[in-house]
Amino acid sequence: MRAAQLSRLEENTMLPLIGKNVVVIGGSRGVGRRVVEAAIGDGARVLAVARQEERLRQLARESRASRS
Repeated sequence: MRAAQLSRLEENTMLPLIGKNVVVIGGSRGVGRRVVEAAIGDGARVLAVARQEERLRQLARESRASRS
């Protein structure tokens, strides 16, 4: 599949997240953190769960700062 076709396919399959709730397990780093950031950026309310409480707190601070 060509890149242009793939791009259109991705655009057509994206679900709007505005007003949706998203739960992310392992949300403090790596892929989980990227999912959290993307979901927040798309307008979702996010509940992130992880073992590292301080990393989650830092993510929350950064997310709030980026929305201001």
